[in-house]
Amino acid sequence: MWAFGANCGCSSKEAIAYIINLANDYGVDTIELGNCISITMEASQRGLIRDKLEWGDADAMIDLFHKIGRREGIGDKLAEGGWRAAKAFGDEGMANQVKGQCVPAYDPRGLQGMGIGYAASNRGACHLRGYTPASASAYHRRQTHLHGRERASSSGSSKTYTRYQTPSTYASSTLSQKESTNTWPSLWQ
Repeated sequence: MWAFGANCGCSSKEAIAYIINLANDYGVDTIELGNCISITMEASQRGLIRDKLEWGDADAMIDLFHKIGRREGIGDKLAEGGWRAAKAFGDEGMANQVKGQCVPAYDPRGLQGMGIGYAASNRGACHLRGYTPASASAYHRRQTHLHGRERASSSGSSKTYTRYQTPSTYASSTLSQKESTNTWPSLWQ
């Protein structure tokens, strides 16, 4: 929802659901696609491209998505991902990305553990590597309860990230320490 809604200024739930279904039909990642569309909107607003795409224009978003899926016109550049498209448009800074992968809805300014995850992940801005929002929310609720006010802090973010890394990353580091075992760590049993 975020990638096509808040990220693109679209308030039509029906259009967002339709685009998500199209993305599933085409086999396209919705987060990267939403970022590609918002980068195109930004480039259009700044006059970096000839194509006109207004923020929140659901019909134009759907048309653009079909162009991306078929690699037609501007869709050919966008099919390469948000960062490459932004570079082609002349300003790679339009792509909020890490290691070439556009950032999902988890803003690392508020969720410092996700920032550590994005930086440390071999995939870049991947919300599937070291997912920390749930534990960060619990930490802030606990701090609010203990101190009577909300306190923003990155304390413990690196430990939280490490705890929530993917099982394969955890297992490979743990199993290399236990040379003779070939079973999953008890955390995943």
